[in-house]
Amino acid sequence: MLALMGAEIRVEPHDQPGRNRSGHPRARERAAGIRVPEHLVPLSIDEFPVFFIAAAAARGETLVTGASELRVKESDRLAVMAAGLGQLGIECELLADGIRIQGGAMGGGRIDSHGDHRIAMAFAVASLAARDTIEIDDVANVATSFRDFRHWLRLRAWILRRAHERGAPVERARGDHRWPSGSGKGTVSRSLAGRCGCICSTAVRSIA
Repeated sequence: MLALMGAEIRVEPHDQPGRNRSGHPRARERAAGIRVPEHLVPLSIDEFPVFFIAAAAARGETLVTGASELRVKESDRLAVMAAGLGQLGIECELLADGIRIQGGAMGGGRIDSHGDHRIAMAFAVASLAARDTIEIDDVANVATSFRDFRHWLRLRAWILRRAHERGAPVERARGDHRWPSGSGKGTVSRSLAGRCGCICSTAVRSIA
């Protein structure tokens, strides 16, 4: 889907059997919104929260349909993402089986993740591109699916900052980055996105 938006995708195999291949997307220019082909939806159902962030940062409109399964995940991911994007000033329309997103400049705001790890991680990624602070509630569950996420996000923020300072393209940093022993859910909750302007809280609040 990112390739359809104009991103250059490089996929590198792992030496370890059974692991998914990793891809490193880079866009030479601002990616363009697309209508996502419905046959791709089941293949990427868990990736849609962070894809919606990519759509919000793209130019033009992105339309996703045929994704009603997102309503019965750990949260109603269509409704929660639409509410969160609205908090950041992104124009979007919630559909029965999808969402329409108009790309634009993301501002700051407070996001209720509803305890959904993919929602929390998606808006933490959004903080890398947002113009103001993003606060995310209820992030402890991130530790159950991506224990190294805090470190990953901090590394990407550093790469972006360095590239901006030098006026250079953003390149991928290499290396093995792991948390020190003893880092657990509490650590994640307090500092999931403490870097790059994203403040997290474990308080659970509802979005009307």
